[in-house]
Amino acid sequence: MTGTRSRLILFLYNYLKFFTPVLLLAVTSVSLMYMLLKDAEEDNLINLARDIKALVESDPDILHNVFLTSKYKIFVTDYKGNLLYSSDKKIDYVEKHFQEVIRNVGNVVYMDNMVMVALPVDSEKINGYVIVVNNLSTLRNKMYLTLASLGSSAIIVSVVISLLSYWEMRKREKIYQENAQKLRNMALYLAHEVKTPLSVVLARVYSSDCFDEEGKKSISRAIRRLVKLNKNLKVLAEGSFIKPTFTFVDLKGVVEEIAHQYQSIFSDKVLHLRLDNVSIVSDYELIYTLILNLVDNAFKHSPEGSSVEVSLEDREQDVRLEILNQKREDAYTDESSYRIGRKIVEEIVNLLKLGMEVREDSTHYRVVLTFAKKV
Repeated sequence: MTGTRSRLILFLYNYLKFFTPVLLLAVTSVSLMYMLLKDAEEDNLINLARDIKALVESDPDILHNVFLTSKYKIFVTDYKGNLLYSSDKKIDYVEKHFQEVIRNVGNVVYMDNMVMVALPVDSEKINGYVIVVNNLSTLRNKMYLTLASLGSSAIIVSVVISLLSYWEMRKREKIYQENAQKLRNMALYLAHEVKTPLSVVLARVYSSDCFDEEGKKSISRAIRRLVKLNKNLKVLAEGSFIKPTFTFVDLKGVVEEIAHQYQSIFSDKVLHLRLDNVSIVSDYELIYTLILNLVDNAFKHSPEGSSVEVSLEDREQDVRLEILNQKREDAYTDESSYRIGRKIVEEIVNLLKLGMEVREDSTHYRVVLTFAKKV
């Protein structure tokens, strides 16, 4: 459903992106179109009046022998306004505006929703005026028809362009998803294959007599970083595709194990643990990765000789984990590893629907996690 909605939104976005400017152009052009149509209509009106004038002057008897048909209304009067010929039964508007039309003979006049023009006729039998009339509604209908045509063209063109753009974007999206899946599979493969060798190497280091204690700590520190990288790599690779496997997790045991591991690596820092005996129902791997990142940040970004406090409290409504450390002056700046670690933490918190609160001041950094009560 979400994919269908996203595709619909994508199509509508492309449609409006192309349709809106075309429609705006059509709307802003209405005034210009109307003026052009008016000019064309006035030219047609004057040309028709000239043709009728020439016809009557060449054959004065033609009005008695031929009925002139046209979409325009044609009238012939004498100089006093007496009607000699009419192609329309309704003549009151000609009589009403005769004097105004005659005063502007040869020019187009707009009166009572009518457009008129009069030209003088001078022949042996007829001395007067040819008057040609058209209704302005005809002119408006032409404008509306033209506007409708433009609007229809805008809709059709926009739909076609939108569909083409949509298909192109879908094709690129498919290629992107395929490449992303390949990278995800590669990352998962690396995370899976690196895990066992790291455990073996770590065990061999501590059982070997080839290294002094300082050397063992250095190697251990490097391997722990690789373990963290391995677990983070898996979370980053799977992302929103992770399906948590819920089981009972000894939260105290996980926190204690990770904290003591980092205490052995960062021996210049003091670890304070206050842990209630708590178990929760959650995904062990994700919980381990979450706490590993938080403890890692606390030890790595605290100054030498400072303390890291980790408390786990079994409360009535929930379980509360708090990690507090002092801050180095340059801690939590724009460091890429910190930003990636923060992203992983937020990803897991959202995935497991945990509560997280970060409190920071000039000297301390505090992270508080809340877990649902054990069942």
